[in-house]
Amino acid sequence: METKHTPKKCVICNQEFEEYGNNPAPIKTCGGSCCNACNATVVIPARIAALKQAGEEIEWPTVKRR
Repeated sequence: METKHTPKKCVICNQEFEEYGNNPAPIKTCGGSCCNACNATVVIPARIAALKQAGEEIEWPTVKRR
């Protein structure tokens, strides 16, 4: 059985989409969803960049090898 989703509007590109939708944070935090295209090309790269930046700010312990 195929289910038709109600069209939603992407909070990033403002285009209508019928997918489930994705969390647009950290690009938009006002609620709503983003389309799969914006999730893949905007949101996920922003999350990866934020993780890399956070990793540079953490002092990681050094491991002594025998």
